[in-house]
Amino acid sequence: NVSIEVKDVGQANITLIVTAEGAHTIKLCRDAAYCSEKRNENNGVTFKFNGLSSNEVYSFQAVAFFNQGEQESELLEIRTKPNGLTLPAQAIDLHQANLLAEIFFDQNVEYYFAYGLNGHLNQKTASQQGHGLVSKTITNLQWGSTYFFQVVLKIEGNHFPGEIKSFKTLGKKPEIKN
Repeated sequence: NVSIEVKDVGQANITLIVTAEGAHTIKLCRDAAYCSEKRNENNGVTFKFNGLSSNEVYSFQAVAFFNQGEQESELLEIRTKPNGLTLPAQAIDLHQANLLAEIFFDQNVEYYFAYGLNGHLNQKTASQQGHGLVSKTITNLQWGSTYFFQVVLKIEGNHFPGEIKSFKTLGKKPEIKN
């Protein structure tokens, strides 16, 4: 019995473990074209595929080689995680800033920005639909303060956060005159 177990799925990588008790060699093919073959030790072999595109479906099938022949696994399809790239904030003022992101998706997807002071992303904008370059202006910010933010994609109930960036609102401490 040949089985494929998903160990990790990222935006550009997939790690799989193939098991086939008694097999001496295991070959794993991605999209019926890119194959890798390894000796079967400890009844399980780890395969890592890097440099993949985000939000793409890849198919995998394993072949286990035994002394008496070979056996194929079921075909397994896996989608890599989608990619939302948080970009530097723009139009930063005393009490507002424009948050930017690029969503690498060929159709509209639900997203929002999480943000907050001192590294705490405890506030969020309303969810929107979009792809490509997207933005949202946030207001009522404290002047002279450092805010952290990230874009978060929301797909089929799952949240996919982008990189965290920061900006500082304009302003300085007022001078106290006697």
